[in-house]
Amino acid sequence: MASVRSRITVAYGAATLATLAVFVTIIVAQRRAAGLAQLGEEVTNTASLAGSIIERQSFRGIAVDTTTAPTTPFTPSVTSLLDRLPGYIIVGDSNQVLYWSREVRHLRQQSDNAALIPDLRARWKQDLETLTRTAYSIDQAGQPRTVSLNYDDVVLVANLYDPPLGGGVRRIVAGISLHRVNETTTEILSTTFLVMPLLLAMAIAAAWG
Repeated sequence: MASVRSRITVAYGAATLATLAVFVTIIVAQRRAAGLAQLGEEVTNTASLAGSIIERQSFRGIAVDTTTAPTTPFTPSVTSLLDRLPGYIIVGDSNQVLYWSREVRHLRQQSDNAALIPDLRARWKQDLETLTRTAYSIDQAGQPRTVSLNYDDVVLVANLYDPPLGGGVRRIVAGISLHRVNETTTEILSTTFLVMPLLLAMAIAAAWG
């Protein structure tokens, strides 16, 4: 009798764990999808706002970019407004960068930071190159693209312009960190691990009862 009850208890506990795992998987997937959709909407709005700023302000003409950092053709007032926008923003023409936002410039600053060991500086430089290369690889406007960096995961959305916006801008790519979505996933999993022993104990007690 005890052996039968033990087998029933184990089976009941296993079924409870399997049901909980399926439930958590579905919840995490739904919350992550909703979070990604919200971030995509936010970053799309940021890219559109950047375009509005450039379109409405004066534009001095294209300046030749270098491989190290863009030389912005924008007036100080335009640059100041763009710098107030959140997240990663890259503005460019067909093949050269015209503007990096403060978060993108931070990657550049860290790659040049003599206080960091060479390996860390190389990782920051790699992040800058990966972000810029991905921004220029996007060939469809409004479609979120996720890129994994050494220190962040970022969702990017591009607005493409033909004819060019403001006399020379052909793409505005805005990005936002996925930390918020990742933190939500971590919170759900942490809560599940906390309550799982209690649920399992209740299932075992019910089986023995």
